[in-house]
Amino acid sequence: MSPSAKIGALERAIEAMLEDALGYEVADAGDGGRGFPRPRHRNGSEIGGEIRRVNTDMHYLLFYDVVDRYAERRAPFRASHLAYANQALDRGELVLGGAFANPVDGTVLLFKASSPAVAEAFATNDPYVVNGLVTRWRVREWTTVVGELAENPLQKPS
Repeated sequence: MSPSAKIGALERAIEAMLEDALGYEVADAGDGGRGFPRPRHRNGSEIGGEIRRVNTDMHYLLFYDVVDRYAERRAPFRASHLAYANQALDRGELVLGGAFANPVDGTVLLFKASSPAVAEAFATNDPYVVNGLVTRWRVREWTTVVGELAENPLQKPS
């Protein structure tokens, strides 16, 4: 079972325990769990107030420092790197990524995960790293608070 599937199963189990203990259902707000689910009685009627769903995912930035002439030297490994990146994208781990421009002297990849281990594992097995194009990599947790994809959104000022 993937880490995302395990987290989903754990969230469902916790919701079920809360529903049993509190006597009402936590209804989905219809936004994939990013907003404020409304508590509901088992008969479907709303209970006053709102509950914030706890988000277990965070954003992580993976930074690559790269060799001189990286843009030229990556060519033999580009197809395998992109296939590898697309697998992470399909699993919902990689959000976006790419090289810096003018000059092409590094890259950044944005991950959504419950821990930095996902980004670290990606780096360890990336064809660019394995084949020596990356001279150094590091992962940083990124607290995102503004924008549609923010994991910890702040309310816009009125």
